[in-house]
Amino acid sequence: MRGDLGDPASLGTAPEAVVQDTMANSVNLEDHEDMAGYLHAHEALRSAALTPDRSLTFIRQLMNGIATENEET
Repeated sequence: MRGDLGDPASLGTAPEAVVQDTMANSVNLEDHEDMAGYLHAHEALRSAALTPDRSLTFIRQLMNGIATENEET
């Protein structure tokens, strides 16, 4: 899905198309029934994602864990 990656509902409109890029070409889906699965998957990913602050905390924790492991070896 191209364009704003924010929540489509917050914009008041649903995306007009889903673009599926492949190595050879792109496929444009504009029918709402064809797009439904992609929109559902996108929303599931968004709802499972950490907030930017929690992502930063998680990455720092991983980095600290790696640093600690390296110090022990």
